[in-house]
Amino acid sequence: MTLIDALSELIPVVANNPFHAQRLGEYMDALEVAKLLLIQRFNQDELSDLSRSVPDLYLRHKEWTPPMEHDSAGNWCEPTWFSDLESKLQPVLDAAQVLRMVGFY
Repeated sequence: MTLIDALSELIPVVANNPFHAQRLGEYMDALEVAKLLLIQRFNQDELSDLSRSVPDLYLRHKEWTPPMEHDSAGNWCEPTWFSDLESKLQPVLDAAQVLRMVGFY
């Protein structure tokens, strides 16, 4: 999946998530830059800058755990909103990481 495709799928999910809607502009800016770079010629520095401009919504450190809530049986589980968001966010982060690989494109 390309970064443009992944961002296009992520943006509506972020826009509808009250916890992260304030970060929407960063993803929309990255999408516009990605589209612009496809129209004009680009170099590795521009791809690396684009890659670094794509934020992760969570500070994932070694002790990070996803948000959890109790289900109807009282067990801890990831909330549906988080699973939906994460399924769209990971392809964006993966595509952004690929842009940092010199010569991959």
